[in-house]
Amino acid sequence: MALETQWVLDDAHLARLCADWRQLPFVAVDTEFMRVDTFYPIAALLQVGDGRCAYLIDPLQITDWSAFAGLLEDPAVTKVLHACSEDLEVLWRLTGSLPVPLFDTQLAAALRGDVKKGLFFRGASTLPFGTQIRPVRDLIEHLLGGLTFAPG
Repeated sequence: MALETQWVLDDAHLARLCADWRQLPFVAVDTEFMRVDTFYPIAALLQVGDGRCAYLIDPLQITDWSAFAGLLEDPAVTKVLHACSEDLEVLWRLTGSLPVPLFDTQLAAALRGDVKKGLFFRGASTLPFGTQIRPVRDLIEHLLGGLTFAPG
């Protein structure tokens, strides 16, 4: 079953969606951007998934990012991203905010030792400075604060 897609082309629509998304335990976020002949990324598209729909936000049409910044900062909503370092820069430049809490699926895959998911890192039992790695299931449950991901 394919997800419905919906364009978000104005501030009022984005604000309504952000209010809805703030009622959820998590949302998936991704950015597309250009970084040609610029020192910083230029946002070309934001994508938000809520399990029912994939929302395509046109950053050239949005002028008020305050509702989206509120979503990013909402501690009750986990923001799920993949390989998010460049996404964070885009989000910061657009909204002045960073997502918290944040769950990076690439990092989670690395901690699991899953090299097929993009990060070639094998976890050890102890990191530098004596930091212990907990079992991945415990770490993910800790990061998500007890949230469970179930189809809905």
